[in-house]
Amino acid sequence: MSDIQTKYQKLAQEFAKLRAQNQVLKKAVIEEQGKQTQFKDAIKERDQKVRKFEQEIDSLTFRNQQLTKRVNILQDDLEVAESRAKKGKNKVTTEPVARPKLEQNVIGEELRNKIQENERLHIQFNQSSAEHQQTMLSLQDRLYALENENSQHQRILETTQKQNKDMIERLQQDKARLEVKIRNMEKEVKYLQ
Repeated sequence: MSDIQTKYQKLAQEFAKLRAQNQVLKKAVIEEQGKQTQFKDAIKERDQKVRKFEQEIDSLTFRNQQLTKRVNILQDDLEVAESRAKKGKNKVTTEPVARPKLEQNVIGEELRNKIQENERLHIQFNQSSAEHQQTMLSLQDRLYALENENSQHQRILETTQKQNKDMIERLQQDKARLEVKIRNMEKEVKYLQ
């Protein structure tokens, strides 16, 4: 009878150990799921930044095109004014021609500044895109690794739960057998008395 009690105690200890492992694995799975959520949020935030840069570049490209058209129109006006000045050299002074040149210089300087700013933003955008791409790749690699780790933890958890279930069934069967044995022994003891 003490042999049965020893076996029962060992099974109970094993069950307690598996139950503790089960809790640890559940906690690990929950932590991994939290990490996956954080990585997905970081990826979304990076995507939003890239979209913002793309919109800014589109806006600057549009503004640059407008300024280019404006400079072309002013250059055409200047050519017309210069050709008129040549035709009517005696009538027109050089001051009106100088004014369009001054305007052209100012607009040209404005255009150069905008082009430089546009180039700087293009470089910044390309750098940000490359960094974003690199971050995305590393986050995706990390996400895949975490998903694999998570699925491994899930498999271990399922295996442990199955083992626990099997052990509980075995323990219940052993307990039922032991109870039957005890009743039979009690009957034998009463019968012998």
